Amino acid sequence: MVQRFDQKTGKFQQNYIVPVEENDEVSVMDLLEYIYQNLDDSLAFFHHAACRQAACGKCGMRINGKTGLSCKVKADCDEINLEPVNDKIVRDLVCH
Repeated sequence: MVQRFDQKTGKFQQNYIVPVEENDEVSVMDLLEYIYQNLDDSLAFFHHAACRQAACGKCGMRINGKTGLSCKVKADCDEINLEPVNDKIVRDLVCH
């Protein structure tokens, strides 16, 4: 489940199903990229070329109720809930 946010419509939740092989190690960022590329290109989340180094912290979000970096947190359960890291939401999972 991804908590989405749009300035015009407000908050709403959206569910996505992402196929992951049983032994694959994927990050939350991998899931978001799959969603964006294959299911919904309107999903907003922070990503850039230097991601996966946990250097900037801009891909931070609440992942299953805990704050973490989507480029580093492993997607290791069947259901993942994603929410913005704070209430200064620009759009979807992107915050100031």
